[in-house]
Amino acid sequence: MQFIGVMNFKGGPGKITTSAHLTQRLALKGYSVLAIDLDPQASHLALHGVQPEFDLKDGGTLYDAIRYDDPAPISSVIRKTYIPNLDLIPGNLELMEFEHDTPRALAQGSAGLFFFRVKEALTHVDSDYDVVVIDCPPQLGFLTMSALSTATGVLVTIHPEMLDVMSMSQFLRMTADQMDVIA
Repeated sequence: MQFIGVMNFKGGPGKITTSAHLTQRLALKGYSVLAIDLDPQASHLALHGVQPEFDLKDGGTLYDAIRYDDPAPISSVIRKTYIPNLDLIPGNLELMEFEHDTPRALAQGSAGLFFFRVKEALTHVDSDYDVVVIDCPPQLGFLTMSALSTATGVLVTIHPEMLDVMSMSQFLRMTADQMDVIA
């Protein structure tokens, strides 16, 4: 199975559009695809007709499968989409709990290798999918680091403008530093 992380340090460079079109195209080509909306804003989810503030009041995001206390099986948060071969794990503001829980878990010594939590959760469904595309939030936080640790490939989206190129350069430098710590 291939894991593709779609990311950038800033908002607006086309992460959601890229990840949505990539997942849909791969599914239409016959691949079994799992899309993970790791962005708390949940725009990727909205593209599939789900309104997180109304449709996910009781959880149902990746956070349920990667939380530190009593994680749920990842299969319980996977949703079918209207596109054959394309399933989705929703995101919403609940994902921010991972950003808040991880420092506490690290301080208590119970976080373990927090950056492998996404990868570990996905091992339970790896035989079900050919490709997993992870739509990351516009930051280099614990969620994005966990996605980076899972990824076999990364797409960094960018507008061809000087400030965006400078931001991407900073993002790549920070990402390389973080990967040195993780590896």
